Amino acid sequence: MKTFAAFASVELDSLLPITIDLKSILLLQAAIVVLLPFILWWQFGLKRFFPLAVIQIFSGILLGPTIFGAVAPEAFDALFSKDLLGGIKAIAIIAVCLFAFLAGTEADRDLIRRSGRAVVSIGIGGLMFTWGFGIIIGLGVGLAFASALGPLNGLILFAVAFGLCNAVPALPILAVLLNELGLNRSRLGAIALASAGIGDALFWASLAIVLPFAAGGDGVIQAAAIAFGGGLVALGLCLYVASPLLNRLLRQEAPERVVMILVGVTIFLCSAVTSICGLHPVMGAFIAGVFLPDEVRIMAARKLDMPTSMLLLPFFFLATGLDAHFSLTDPVIWTIFAAGLFACVVGKVVGTALFARVAGETLPFGITLGCLLQTKGLMELVIVTVFRDAGVVSTQTYSALVIVALVSTALTLPLTTAYRRIAGDSLDVGQPEDETPSEDGVRPPPTPTSPDTIAILRFESDPGDVEISASETVIGRHSGDGVRVPDVRVSRHHAQLVQDPEGGFAIHNQTAVRSEPNEMTVNGEYKEHAELATGDRVTLGGVPFIFYSVEADS
Repeated sequence: MKTFAAFASVELDSLLPITIDLKSILLLQAAIVVLLPFILWWQFGLKRFFPLAVIQIFSGILLGPTIFGAVAPEAFDALFSKDLLGGIKAIAIIAVCLFAFLAGTEADRDLIRRSGRAVVSIGIGGLMFTWGFGIIIGLGVGLAFASALGPLNGLILFAVAFGLCNAVPALPILAVLLNELGLNRSRLGAIALASAGIGDALFWASLAIVLPFAAGGDGVIQAAAIAFGGGLVALGLCLYVASPLLNRLLRQEAPERVVMILVGVTIFLCSAVTSICGLHPVMGAFIAGVFLPDEVRIMAARKLDMPTSMLLLPFFFLATGLDAHFSLTDPVIWTIFAAGLFACVVGKVVGTALFARVAGETLPFGITLGCLLQTKGLMELVIVTVFRDAGVVSTQTYSALVIVALVSTALTLPLTTAYRRIAGDSLDVGQPEDETPSEDGVRPPPTPTSPDTIAILRFESDPGDVEISASETVIGRHSGDGVRVPDVRVSRHHAQLVQDPEGGFAIHNQTAVRSEPNEMTVNGEYKEHAELATGDRVTLGGVPFIFYSVEADS
């Protein structure tokens, strides 16, 4: 095979000269990076074992210099030589900013206030323990291998970054894995998600504190001041410029595309501000995701989730794989990997179990929770990329921690399943509800208190019996939903209950448009849309209720 320089000028036929230029190469790269994960995940059946994000991460490594570059070096140079990576890098930056924005939209600003003792203890205490444990391991790694440190050559900063990389939670992947394990309908699943949500918020705050120290030397105070000011500017843009404009557009019932244009401008402006001020672009995007108006956050998350996850993020995974330069026989890489995986798994399991016990939970419960919360997914890739760009960690450490993210996530299902088998009956995690309607599910409906009531939803816990007379009602966790279910397993705007002109009711899963939708079942069967009848048992993310249809004026 010829090198790219020669390959680009090849004429396949004298009558039909074809030149493969840079934009053609970029389109080929796009097709490959989107297609390969799909083939592995869908056609080879790996979807039964791993979430798509895990396969996307693996595909990025597979296409990198360590594997594809070693097996077919000329083909690798033709597609992914350094001269051809500008487009991939640009799309990767946009992709990771949109991911950070989506992570911000998932942040529940009321979660900590509404959370119980166990959730706060596990979410905060577990992350801080794992971070401290990782710092100790990081100090050992930095002392043993000078090549592990980045260009800044700061041992303490490296150890702090190493610990944070291995303590970071992975909320989006965790939700998918809980569904695969059937734990999304259990108390364990609810506490895991809520703890990861609190840990996620603490992680982003910690990252904002750590990054200014990457300036090093006498510039730390100045860098911290600039970074803090940049964060305030991004926050001000969201609260005092973008939010009033977006609220005005909503009041004027402006088209969604107009709202989304302003959302996009806000995301990239905030990202640019934090990037200029030394906080990395992802911080600005995350701030936008948290502080824009709730209605806009939900709309933007719905519109951006699928294209970001399926079309754009693979470029970030590819860029990650292309930057992960290592030899499969390099002992330093594998030593750093082993240290990182040990800090990640052992630190998270021990720390989570410890603080679960402090909160009054059983030891098997805490260990199982730790097995779940050690998953890293894309979040570790994001943070280790941030620290590599800041010069805190070296390419060797970066490469090792990319593998840690992949292995940690892949370990979650078998690790949790194995421990549940060992623990047996001693593990009281609140198993999934029996999806078959019970005798209670067909008992006479409760008597409505209003003559206009035409439907009643009977929840086993808060909010209890809910009477509905509107023709369209949204059910979810958001404070503005028609039926608010204060349970972290339920999404904001999770489902919509609709009455047709004949008086019948149907329910629609509004999260079905996501790349990883939150589940809705009717009488034990997964549904996106379903006609409802009295006595039907519906679950939203594992939270059940019984539906009753009541004649008006009955």
